[in-house]
Amino acid sequence: MESILLKASAGSGKTSRLTREVFERISAGGKFILALTFTRAATAEMRSRIMELIASEKGRPLLDRMRLIMEAGRVGYSTIDAFFYRLFAAVNDAPRMADEKAQIDLAREIEKRFRDGIARSGAEKRLIIAARILNTDLDLLWSSLGDEQTVERCLLEMERLYNHVADFGAICNDTGFAFAHSQCFRIRERLLRLNKRLTGNRLLRGGIVPGGVGHDLPADLNLAAELAAVLADFNEVVAISLDNSMVRDRLDGAGRLTQATAADHGVLGYVARASNLDIDARRDHPFAAYGELSFAAPVYTAGDVHARTMARVEEVRAAVRLIQQALTALPPGPLTAPLGALPAWEPAFGLVEGWRGAILHWVMADTEGKLYRVKVRDPSFVNWPALSFALLNNIVPDFPLCNKSFNQSYSGNDL
Repeated sequence: MESILLKASAGSGKTSRLTREVFERISAGGKFILALTFTRAATAEMRSRIMELIASEKGRPLLDRMRLIMEAGRVGYSTIDAFFYRLFAAVNDAPRMADEKAQIDLAREIEKRFRDGIARSGAEKRLIIAARILNTDLDLLWSSLGDEQTVERCLLEMERLYNHVADFGAICNDTGFAFAHSQCFRIRERLLRLNKRLTGNRLLRGGIVPGGVGHDLPADLNLAAELAAVLADFNEVVAISLDNSMVRDRLDGAGRLTQATAADHGVLGYVARASNLDIDARRDHPFAAYGELSFAAPVYTAGDVHARTMARVEEVRAAVRLIQQALTALPPGPLTAPLGALPAWEPAFGLVEGWRGAILHWVMADTEGKLYRVKVRDPSFVNWPALSFALLNNIVPDFPLCNKSFNQSYSGNDL
């Protein structure tokens, strides 16, 4: 039995070093490996990095890499606190754990009383000055809609996740690699069950309502840890699939959409970003507090099926990081805000980056506050015509593959 202890200051790379140590022992055929860290985020990061290291070992035979994946699945990851809790539990002497929900409720009550006190004292201006002194945004100190905006962007990324995961499997299936299809739909089912816990609906219907969101995040759900595990699972499937020469030969070079043609048609979403058009409404026109998050839209230059596939893969990874960032900065606040009266005959626009691309809504109300005109432009409306250009100079059997790599909405073409 061998033990190692890594001692270093925060931010010095302990997780990277421990990941490398674990990987070396997996490669050597270690029978049982237990990795202990301080935080659950570090354990999730280690799982992901281990799979990335295995995927990067291109020089190893495929069977050897599959063995490493199986060995990696047997590694035990745990925080130090959880490990010792299990030890105490084994001898029936487990300490009582704090009631996290009660702590959250108490913190929100304290925050509410603080805000009410500020309002009664007329000290709002002092709060603004404090924000300037601390060099931070006032919304981080007092945001009446912080909770609603954070939950909204989490739901939007959850929608992106389950659709992109399913699309990756479906694209691989059209090359004849059914393994990826079945595994991705297994992962998609896991995400749909998370959606059900978040909103009461597997497809997130009712999650967003006029003025905010319909549900708060469940107190008993560690969404960040769940998504880290989902991502590690997905990364494993991606690594196995893209290492298959049958899959890569079908993806590379098929259904090429040039940057010029993509720009001429004004394509959106992953279709645009796969053809070297760096556009993303979350960054270019921030909404739902996306401006407070740090992320980069994945852009590829080839414009082929492989590029559109990899754009989805990278957006899955980015979506998990965005949700984890949002959860870290989740402030207390109401789930909805009063809408007020709708001004008559005044047009209003809404723009969000859906999973297929930017979705535009245009509405106008009448004098009674009822919707008089509504216009929705789905990204499929501009993306569909570009598909015919991507099909040029391709063999007939590649049509389903090219079509699935676009995967546009048939009804969206009429919006």
